[in-house]
Amino acid sequence: MKFFDKFEKFMDFFESAVCSAGLLLTIVVVSINVFSDLILNKRSVVFEELASVGYIWVTYASMGYLYRKRDLMEVSFVVNSFPAKLKYFAELLRELYLIAFGIVMVYFGIKLCQGGLVKKLVSTQIPYFYIDIAIVIGFFSETLFCLKDFIVNLLHFKEAMAGSFMPEGWKKEEEA
Repeated sequence: MKFFDKFEKFMDFFESAVCSAGLLLTIVVVSINVFSDLILNKRSVVFEELASVGYIWVTYASMGYLYRKRDLMEVSFVVNSFPAKLKYFAELLRELYLIAFGIVMVYFGIKLCQGGLVKKLVSTQIPYFYIDIAIVIGFFSETLFCLKDFIVNLLHFKEAMAGSFMPEGWKKEEEA
């Protein structure tokens, strides 16, 4: 697991850097466009496209990071409403669903990337590939770390049923 821990640290750094750059790009070009509209009564289509590219990268490239930090938007009250033993099964089912969904998204993201090599944005002429690859990176990362959690939780099945193992991110019911 040492390799996986190092890989997780690298992905935290990489995804944080990519998302920060995308957010910075979005903020800068939107700000310039707003001031340009206020002062010159003229908006730039190029800046609109660049803002969209930055926002898309922030949205998709952060999927793995958000999963690892347990910050994905989810309906956790459904899983938390189960008794402890059933809650464990619900968590495993949730992870299986996220893995399946991630695999589908990576597959179709790769399909988009293949077509995106020839298509370009209208104003900036950026190939769609550079936008669509964010889907592949984000969902691949999310799926990989979800698969790791699923395997760890499955290996601790007996301890979980006995109440001596709790998946990462859960609070003990006494503390809640």
